[in-house]
Amino acid sequence: MPTKRAPEMRFDLDFGAPSPAMTSAAVGIDRVSHRSVTAQHRDITIFDAPDERLLRAGVVVAHRMVGGVGEWYMAAPTWHPRLPAERVEPLDSSAGLPELFARLIRPLTRNAVLAPVAALDCDKQEYLMRDSAGGTLGVIVDEYVTLRRGGSTVNRYREVTVTPGAGMTTAQRDHVLAAMAAVDGSLVEKFPTLQQRLGAPATGRTDFPTPAPLGRGATMEDLVTSIFTADLWAITELLLDIERDRRPHIASLNAQLESVQRDIRGLAHVLEPEWRERVEGLLAGLPHQDMSDATQVALDVVDELVREVRAPKLGDVSSKEAAPLLLERAQQAALIMADRCQALTVGSTDRQWEGALGAADMLAISASVAGPVLGKPLRRIVRRLQAVTEHLRACNTHWENATVDLDGLTVEEAYSLGRRMERGRATTLTERGRFVALWPDRLDELRRLLAKAKKSA
Repeated sequence: MPTKRAPEMRFDLDFGAPSPAMTSAAVGIDRVSHRSVTAQHRDITIFDAPDERLLRAGVVVAHRMVGGVGEWYMAAPTWHPRLPAERVEPLDSSAGLPELFARLIRPLTRNAVLAPVAALDCDKQEYLMRDSAGGTLGVIVDEYVTLRRGGSTVNRYREVTVTPGAGMTTAQRDHVLAAMAAVDGSLVEKFPTLQQRLGAPATGRTDFPTPAPLGRGATMEDLVTSIFTADLWAITELLLDIERDRRPHIASLNAQLESVQRDIRGLAHVLEPEWRERVEGLLAGLPHQDMSDATQVALDVVDELVREVRAPKLGDVSSKEAAPLLLERAQQAALIMADRCQALTVGSTDRQWEGALGAADMLAISASVAGPVLGKPLRRIVRRLQAVTEHLRACNTHWENATVDLDGLTVEEAYSLGRRMERGRATTLTERGRFVALWPDRLDELRRLLAKAKKSA
């Protein structure tokens, strides 16, 4: 009796394997006939950067010649919907990589130039399995592939896919399996990927590793890798969204770059100085007003983060447990902030108020990078510090030393400006008085939270 339609059967064969004996009168497979008279031939050229970063990231970009017609092909199923799962574009007059493809994959190619890295010669023939009445039992797709690098053949393989029809019986399916086994065909759940067929460097580690969860005993290397991997993904996905949507998300991009900047400040004491200074230099111009400037900086930062997450250079602290090291640094920053805030009065100088803001900002950054390994108590500290830091910003609106250009102003405009400045001075003084009054209670709360964080480290 016919069974419910069975799934496809895939077989990996040696290139020179003989054709399997698919017919069998005993099970009712009468004949196998060509679905088309001629085999389909495809010449495929794979394009990538010299280090094959696209292939390593699971993206295939290729030029294909099918039946004498050229086209460009992209496949990025693991990046969908930010990149097409599959897409074909016709050749234009330049015959070069379509501008659409170049734009979409720019966050992955970054500053690399694409060139041919491999070529495939593919010959595919399709067959129909028929019963004695001429009914179709299934479809066979038989494909021979020769893979070349630099003009030299590096791999030859054969892939056979059998798609059972609704009328194929269990006995007929078993016969197909036996016939393929007789020619050493290996039944596989899925065929090896193009990367696996190509071998190194296409099979190397992706530039975008999956962030690993952090346990309580995570080392500094674990923590740094986790933080920068998260930054790497956040920037790359935002860049992909920008290229796909064609909308200038400059505020979001600036914010994400500033997040990387904060992470680097928070980890500055363990990072390799040369790498840290290079990335700090890239981020020195934030926030950017021009989208093209912001995008180029983001691409350069992605390049640097790719290098760092592969093998962060942290010196002697690399294998040490992160929690106690970062808690100690947070406590040092807390002492500095407490001293500076304790000394504040409404009449303190602008420089003193700026110093307190800088100390609070540094403590917030130190606590933020330590949060993943110190848990809930430190996350509560970060929230409290955000409130303290924002209040200090309100206390650092400087009016006393503001320079005012009165040229061209009418008497009314000058008077109005003077009133606004006077109100600004009054508001700043009010906020400073409120901060001084609130500080003792805030300090007590921060001390309690730091004590809890120390117990949990």
